[in-house]
Amino acid sequence: MNARANSVANSLLGLGIKKGDKVCMIMANSVEFLYAYFALAKIGAVMVPINIALKGNLLRYQIDKLGLLRCDGG
Repeated sequence: MNARANSVANSLLGLGIKKGDKVCMIMANSVEFLYAYFALAKIGAVMVPINIALKGNLLRYQIDKLGLLRCDGG
């Protein structure tokens, strides 16, 4: 778990995510969700989980309210 979280943390740092950044995650419950959670904690970023059922205007509203510049899912 720790090795995978470190790997994800390094990837996130490579994307320019830094301490204090809010990062939205649109993911189902999975082990990958846990890797991302711990990776973000390691670099001091804040995970903002978004319900995977949200679509269209509801999803746009959530993202706009968070003030996110970029939100990647996948």
